[in-house]
Amino acid sequence: MTFTVTFPTFPVYGTGSGQFTGTTYIIQLFLFILQVIAYPFEYVFEGIGNGIGAGFQTMFTGLFSMASTVYTDSESDFSWAGPFAPILVSLVWGASFVILIFFVIFAFHMAFQDVEEDTGT
Repeated sequence: MTFTVTFPTFPVYGTGSGQFTGTTYIIQLFLFILQVIAYPFEYVFEGIGNGIGAGFQTMFTGLFSMASTVYTDSESDFSWAGPFAPILVSLVWGASFVILIFFVIFAFHMAFQDVEEDTGT
């Protein structure tokens, strides 16, 4: 997914559909000038946003690829269990995630407890 910025269209003076007359035309012309001035900044933000998006896409692709590879390797290590290998690997991974989540929550608890002791709240 990428962001795109289009160059603003010049307002057309007249009475047809999508055309402006009088004060409305002057306002639209002023807004066109502001949009033209803002266009390079929008283009920079587009580049930054696309770069961040591509970085996240690459990061998550690599992360899921690594997890898939490690799971497949783990499954081959449990090949002695035959058709129960995927079940055993899932149990081991599930227990590992539970332990990991416990320690992450414990670390947050310890950090916020220290903050509460330091600030007295």
